[in-house]
Amino acid sequence: MEVAQMWKCRKSNGQTIIPIFYDISPSDVKHQAGHFETSFRQHEKHRVNLNTIKKWKEALRQIGGLTGYHLENVNGRHESRLVKEVLKRVRQVLKKDDQVVTDKLVGIDLHVQEMMTKLGVVYNDGRAIEVCGQDVRVVGICGMPGVGKTTLAKVVFNKMHMLFDECSFLEGINSKGVVFSQEMLIADLQKEKPAPLKSSDEGIKKIASLFSRMKVLIVLDDVLKVEQTKALAGKISWFGPGSRIIVTTKTRNALDGFNDRPAEEYKIEPMRYHHALQLFRKHAFQGNDPQDVSEYESLSIDIVRALGGHPLAIELWAGYLRHNRYEIEIWRETSELLKKNHRDGIGEKVKDAFMASYNALDDRTKEIFLDVACSFIGKDWRIARFMWMDCGYYPARGLKLLREMYLLEIGENNELRMHDLLRNFGRELIESKDLHERSRFSNHRDVLSILWDRKGTENVEGIGLTREEGCSVCFTWEAFHKMSNLRYLRLDRVNIEGIPENLLPNLRWLEWRACRLISNLGNMHLRKLVILDLSWSPITEDSQVWRQIKEKVDGLKVLNLQGCVQLPASLNFQAPTNLEILILEDCTQLSQIGPFINNLKNLSSLNLRKCSRVRQLLQELCCMKSLRELLIDGTGIYSICFPEGSLGNLEILSACDCQYLQDISTIGRLRSLSSLALDGADIDGLPNTVGFLQKLRGLSLRNCWKLGKLPTSIGKLELLEVIDLSYTGIMNMPRFLLLQKLEGEVLCDISGLSSLRILRLSSSNVAGLPTSICHLSHLQTLDLLDCDKLQALPKLPSSLVSLLWGSNGMTVPDFSYLTNLKELLLKDGEQAKAEWPMRLLNVITPDVGWIARLPSLETLQLSLPMVTNLPGNFGALTQLQELSLSYMEELDLTRLPSTSSLSTLCLKHCTIHEPKFSGLKYLSDLELDDCDLAKIDGLENLKLLEVLKISGCSITSLDGLKDLPRLRKVQVFSCDHANLSELHKCECLTFAVRLCL
Repeated sequence: MEVAQMWKCRKSNGQTIIPIFYDISPSDVKHQAGHFETSFRQHEKHRVNLNTIKKWKEALRQIGGLTGYHLENVNGRHESRLVKEVLKRVRQVLKKDDQVVTDKLVGIDLHVQEMMTKLGVVYNDGRAIEVCGQDVRVVGICGMPGVGKTTLAKVVFNKMHMLFDECSFLEGINSKGVVFSQEMLIADLQKEKPAPLKSSDEGIKKIASLFSRMKVLIVLDDVLKVEQTKALAGKISWFGPGSRIIVTTKTRNALDGFNDRPAEEYKIEPMRYHHALQLFRKHAFQGNDPQDVSEYESLSIDIVRALGGHPLAIELWAGYLRHNRYEIEIWRETSELLKKNHRDGIGEKVKDAFMASYNALDDRTKEIFLDVACSFIGKDWRIARFMWMDCGYYPARGLKLLREMYLLEIGENNELRMHDLLRNFGRELIESKDLHERSRFSNHRDVLSILWDRKGTENVEGIGLTREEGCSVCFTWEAFHKMSNLRYLRLDRVNIEGIPENLLPNLRWLEWRACRLISNLGNMHLRKLVILDLSWSPITEDSQVWRQIKEKVDGLKVLNLQGCVQLPASLNFQAPTNLEILILEDCTQLSQIGPFINNLKNLSSLNLRKCSRVRQLLQELCCMKSLRELLIDGTGIYSICFPEGSLGNLEILSACDCQYLQDISTIGRLRSLSSLALDGADIDGLPNTVGFLQKLRGLSLRNCWKLGKLPTSIGKLELLEVIDLSYTGIMNMPRFLLLQKLEGEVLCDISGLSSLRILRLSSSNVAGLPTSICHLSHLQTLDLLDCDKLQALPKLPSSLVSLLWGSNGMTVPDFSYLTNLKELLLKDGEQAKAEWPMRLLNVITPDVGWIARLPSLETLQLSLPMVTNLPGNFGALTQLQELSLSYMEELDLTRLPSTSSLSTLCLKHCTIHEPKFSGLKYLSDLELDDCDLAKIDGLENLKLLEVLKISGCSITSLDGLKDLPRLRKVQVFSCDHANLSELHKCECLTFAVRLCL
């Protein structure tokens, strides 16, 4: 009987059976009722072998229990519908709709989980189970070129397409055109051959009319323009309830094409180090380890670090080295090439991906990109924009475009940032030309060459030169004679001889730090200068020089005089009236700013940091309507008082380390404030009027040790994202001498702080958190370290990524519901440390087994005297990178995660069952403090170890140090009998100390 043979094949080979119950009940098949019962009676009557009949019945019983298709359950008993459903199931089983994905994926699981959450799909144990809700959702996968957007989209598509009526994965939209993509989308969703369309408008009409009742899954891959999304899925009403649309793009604004619902963004960052290393190993070795594993592993680490976690670059270089895996010299040269940030280290495919994005930029934005890549990484974009504005590059538009295309980032401190490979790509565009044809110079040797040989031409737009240690650099201004288009010049501790008469007519930005020839400024052609940086120069209030500068550069926007200690106590010089940013940080003699400040009507930022002699703010500041940033950290001011209506546009006020500051009673009048930092102020509270600061996003009151309860009006600040009330120590004073007064519940009601992301309360006397904290759905960081009175916590929001909690006698609940946690620190207080042996006799050991159920955990510090054993299934923490354990008894090292992710291990007050460390071969940092062990067995196998710290241990032997090729730092304290005779044989060692107490 064929059915019996089919079941045999399923059991032996795992083949799939899809039963179709046509005019028969599955129950009759399973129980051999009806016609089956009659048929079997006939077989028995004709004396068919009873064992054969038994096999037939068992096969029918099993198949009757399988999920299949029953004609009776098809709406209207339409056979055509039954055929369509069966065909769809067959396509799923045969994976006809699956996208081809490499089998060398690394670190994809967490990305898939987060994507499923955004898409509203129930996802368990690697399976998509159900699409929740009838709404139509759009999620855009964004990131820099080559970071893995398409790969993630394919994996997500493969896991969930069977939950939809139809699906379509459209690749190459940008290269194949909109009309072709429309034809393919319609054909995929109708399961028909593509039919030609006359125009994109016809395609829009068809898509809108055909699929409004169909639950579909659509992936639009490599979308570059808004017009493409509008033509393919411009309105979610075109598709049926429960539909999902995924877009991959390297341009954030491509997601703006969905008119009736904004797309949710999911950004892919470059790979974390341990994942990048795993990916490299998979492609470079493919399971075939070379003979000298240690050196190849060491070189692998250097190569991966140089590539900055860029997946495509890692795959390309690993593939190249795989074909040369027995040529160690090629590996060494490759590592050296990449570590030097050489432009040849990018790789052709990566370069092509970057070039496609670069070519999509307009000419002005290309200039901004090249400026940043060659000279401006780490610079404040608010300063650089003045040069770009004066050059007609439209920086507001250009920077926005570069950020949307993930070619540029702006950090928390307004600094310009760029991935190392993108930086190298930008520099290669310049350095691929002949020396005399280049527009920018960032390489020290190239700069010296053109200046010594006077090869600089009108092509040169930017030069940076720093006097290196022990190197005397001296030129004449004649070297710049032909550089008529130079826009940016940086001279750091470099002196140039001669008089620069009528040179550099197009110079916009001059950085001349530690300039000793300040008088030469008056002779320079500075008509177009907008940024002047003379920090750490011996500049004085020489009225003649300043008058010359003012006459020539009245358009100056930024003046940086940081560290100019020779400026007088009362500064009153002829500053250019169009200044917008004035930096006087570290001018230690300065005590008062003269009346000249009245003339700076456009001033937007004033920096007086570390001007310790400044005691009060000028009343003239109150009239400065353009001032948006006031930085007075480390000054001697004692009062911040402003009349009503003054400084109406001030957005940032930073007055940290102003130890005499007591009066902030009028702070509520600064209605435009978005950031307020009063760290270390001598204040005992905030005025209730702080509730008027409705635009406030950041509030920092660290080390305000007199601070009592906060006003209830804090709870009204809906935009507030960061609250920092922590204590970190002042002037190295012990904590017990300087306790915070902040106590009780930190806030009576914080449910209104709907935007709060970070809450820091470490070392405060807070005794409780309000139960409403669980409603703060954006809270990611909660720092409660050394809060000795906080012995229990309410339910916390599942959005938490970092939880730090330390207290005396703390009761640790089950936090397994915090599945997004990446950092967890649980630490009993100082008192508990002293009493822990006695307390163990009377206290039940808390159950922390839930820790092993935190799938995203990367950093764990467990310091609870009552927890003396590892949680069960601890090896399941496969993402763990840093681990610190204290008070463990009979610690079994074999139970630690042995994956390549664990790179840092710290053990304190532990007894180790068998000190065999050889299984932890990927460790880079190892610290042992007050541990009961005499030897580190397997030390010679830790080939990747870079830092070794040992304190208070009974270790006598450190055999194997000489076999650690990457070891660079060794610290040994209070280990009187430790033998360090092998230290001198460690070739990479740069720091070693031994202290016996």
